[in-house]
Amino acid sequence: GTIAQNTADTAMMRMSLVTGSGTAEWTAITVTKNGTLADSGVSTVKVYLDANANNTFEPGSDTLVSPANNTFTAGAVNITLSAAQTINTTPKVYFIVYSLAQFPTPGDTIGAEVTSNAHLTVTSPDVVATTNFPLASTNATVTDVADTLTVTPTALSPGSVQQSADYATQKLSLAVN
Repeated sequence: GTIAQNTADTAMMRMSLVTGSGTAEWTAITVTKNGTLADSGVSTVKVYLDANANNTFEPGSDTLVSPANNTFTAGAVNITLSAAQTINTTPKVYFIVYSLAQFPTPGDTIGAEVTSNAHLTVTSPDVVATTNFPLASTNATVTDVADTLTVTPTALSPGSVQQSADYATQKLSLAVN
């Protein structure tokens, strides 16, 4: 897939969490950035709960369960959830969500990965099973957004001219976006 520069709140990964029995308190996650995009190309990384359990990320109705200001450092981000999430025998779906910076490099790729069960933190004595790790999204390619070139003319015409001389008659100021 693709993701445009300056795109806010794009679900990069969907995770379904469930216990075999009883409950577990999930408190933190470490997400690794895959692909060629620099850390600075992602402005924020967030975790949302699928509030209506439809398996589709909807930023207006799903619940943000992490701080909204997490960023990558050296290709990874450690996110402590805003409040512990109680996981039980009924699956709950969570989304890892990226917002891209204004001008990441078009053509670069970006993805998300939770490399091992050690990167999901639950309160003791509970543990995370090693099944299904690593969890990884497919990489998306960053696309360029249309830029707008604005041209502002300024007249520079002299009051009088002489034959065979060069004169500036217009000054053009150019600006993008």
